[in-house]
Amino acid sequence: MSSIRWVTSGPQFWVTKLLQKQGIGMSTNGIWKAAEEEKIQDLIPSKNFLKRKVIARMYGAGCIYKAKAEDLQAKRLTRDGWKLNPVKAFKFIHPDLRGDIKLE
Repeated sequence: MSSIRWVTSGPQFWVTKLLQKQGIGMSTNGIWKAAEEEKIQDLIPSKNFLKRKVIARMYGAGCIYKAKAEDLQAKRLTRDGWKLNPVKAFKFIHPDLRGDIKLE
């Protein structure tokens, strides 16, 4: 019987919590600006790291999906942002860290 490896920290955990807290579709640039504001360069050292290692893996795993970036000023009709898929994103987050989020 295998034990579950719970996620309790890391860049993907931080992005998951950010998108959950914001509740809107965010652009990669918006996520990067939030990371710079919180000064978490030890987790996400560069925008390139965010795009290639964090966003790409989360998108591949189905934790996030393409959506309209509501944090951008321009009114674009394309899917140029990311939105959280809570069922997949919080599947391996430790239950104590999930809070009131219900997974269906």
